[in-house]
Amino acid sequence: MHVGHAWVAWHNYRIAAGSGGRFVVVVDDIMYYLPDLAQQSWPLTTAVGRYVEDLTWLGMPPDEVVYSTRNAEAHAEAAQVLGIQRPGKLSREWWGTVVPLVTRTGASDQYNAWLVMVRVVDDYIAGVDGFFRGADILPEMFLYDDTCRRLGYRTCGQEYLPVIRREGAAKKESKSTGATSVRALRESGYTPEQIISTLRECARRSALAGLAHVVVPAGVLEAGEVKALQYEYYSSPTVLRESHPGEPFCEGLIGHHRRMKQRERRRHA
Repeated sequence: MHVGHAWVAWHNYRIAAGSGGRFVVVVDDIMYYLPDLAQQSWPLTTAVGRYVEDLTWLGMPPDEVVYSTRNAEAHAEAAQVLGIQRPGKLSREWWGTVVPLVTRTGASDQYNAWLVMVRVVDDYIAGVDGFFRGADILPEMFLYDDTCRRLGYRTCGQEYLPVIRREGAAKKESKSTGATSVRALRESGYTPEQIISTLRECARRSALAGLAHVVVPAGVLEAGEVKALQYEYYSSPTVLRESHPGEPFCEGLIGHHRRMKQRERRRHA
């Protein structure tokens, strides 16, 4: 787990905690096996154990861990309804059946319909009502919603967060670019509060500066010397909306949770 993961997890966790819901971690073990990641990584149970341990240390223990492959029968049934096929072993040219999507900027992205369907089914079975994800996969939102409707599922509340990147870096924080792990920060002496506070303050400053990403200054949240930022909290809703556009959605998503729960209770009454 790196700070980009922690940032997304924190938003999801606080919504679950604030609405009386559950914080669910869905393990995409299908993407672990199809591209042969099992040959270049830890055993899956070890990787999941480390991830859950990091979340727990950050103060965000999951209420449930769901493995995608355990929903294989439901995946097959949904694929039959949608008329799509499961891809074979994945490589760099793994897309197979794709759905082209045009982004707001006019750029074209491609998403595998079967893999998006898997996420939809997994979320539905786990009872997921809403989630935060990184803005780099925003175009998938439309395919996700369309898949929900075609399967007759309720749609989820979705919010896409500006991704985390380091000052001077062109790309987002990721494992493939050698991101500093949360575990390395912990071993360097950082506390969970320092990590989350720093990310929130970076988000506030980046939003005020009109940046598309959450930019972490050089030397901050790096292994070695502890260097963190203190989040400057604004209680005024007006200031909050202007300085941190993503924040007001939290209240909306909590409301969405409550409405979904009321609907479920009425249906089973």
